[in-house]
Formats: sequence, structure tokens, C-alpha cells
Amino acid sequence: QEKYLLTATQTGNATNTKTSTAATITITPTSAANPLRAMSVGSAFSNTSGLLIILQIYSASGANAVGTGIHYVVVGSGNFVSGQTLRAWDLPNTASAIDYTVYLNTNAGGGTAYYPFSGGGTVDMSVTEIMG
Repeated sequence: QEKYLLTATQTGNATNTKTSTAATITITPTSAANPLRAMSVGSAFSNTSGLLIILQIYSASGANAVGTGIHYVVVGSGNFVSGQTLRAWDLPNTASAIDYTVYLNTNAGGGTAYYPFSGGGTVDMSVTEIMG
């Protein structure tokens, strides 16, 4: 099975405390033995240079980081937009509903990071159950 979403709802964060974005999907695996793959594609935006933007997929309402996070520093001056692709494999070992959400935070470097970019940007997210 596969669940997916497309959203243009923007989340901003100017702190080093992670916050959930609108990119969230809940799925109920058909078997606890099945792995899940979560993916998110969207554009991140910063309103200042020198800002570290951190994006990562978490499961279980932010309790478990899954996959590899993306960390990048905004260089140059002015506003900055960058496309981002997040991928994660997870073995949740459950047949109960579980959520996957992209979380956003910064190094609190005096600016705000956004996901997705509000100037026409969207986030495409999917969670796929791989049946064995």
C-alpha cells in the first residue's frame, strides 16, 4: 500500500527546537514484519544568510528520527530557496497506525527557515509499505 500527500502549507521555524511541518502521513501496516519507506520532496527557504537549516523525517509523533537528515548552511546574501529530497526506511514492527512527519529546525542564527517555500512551492510526500 502507499499513502501520499501534496501540500503547500508552509511551516516556519527560527529555533533549534524541531517543529513538525504539514508534511505528515499516517499509515497502518498490514503486517508488523513489513518495512516502510517514507519520502518527501520539497523546497526549503531561508530569509537570511548564515542559517543552518535541518530537515528530517520522524515517526511516532516525532519520537524516532528515521533516515538521514539534511543539513545545509545558507550562504550569500538575501533570500535562498533550495530543493530537498528526504528518504527513510523504517521497520516499525507494528500493525498499528503510525505517522511519518518532516520536522524542521535551524541553528537559531537570526533568521527563519521555511518548508516548503511559499512562493508557489509544495511538498510531495509518500509512505509505502513493502510487503514481503
